[in-house]
Amino acid sequence: MPKLIGLSLSKCIEDIFLGRVELRDVEKIISRTAFNNEKELEYVLIEYSGDNRWLSFGYWMNRPGKRVSEALHRKRIRRAKQIARELYAQGRIEQPRLTRRQLPNICATHHWIGTETFIEYIDDPDPLPESDDFNEWLGFETLETIKKLSYDEVENRFWTWHKNRF
Repeated sequence: MPKLIGLSLSKCIEDIFLGRVELRDVEKIISRTAFNNEKELEYVLIEYSGDNRWLSFGYWMNRPGKRVSEALHRKRIRRAKQIARELYAQGRIEQPRLTRRQLPNICATHHWIGTETFIEYIDDPDPLPESDDFNEWLGFETLETIKKLSYDEVENRFWTWHKNRF
């Protein structure tokens, strides 16, 4: 059976941890993300899970209408993070945004496809800064630093960084 290729890290991992897709059936995920190492992947996972107190969203948050017990939700989040780490360690997450400043256009297809032939790439509308160090961009020294900041402090750092980019 042909393997699946995913085009959205958050949606594909959610399908896997909810049991809609088996991990063994996934060839790779071609993501719109731009992390360079395991540490930066952890920041992405915190954002997706809504585990940071200053984030008001997260792709995998326990939302009304889909709400499950807190214990089941925490178990799903642990599983999602485990899946992402495993895929990254195996080299099964590709990030064309890092290498050629392009993104897969998931609006042109579904987030699961069977062949790369049908992937449409678009130029990155928000190119990354020249620095390769994600933490340096916003002045975050460690994950613990981020967790200690208020929402306003993070927001201020973001807009300062964004303004200085252009």
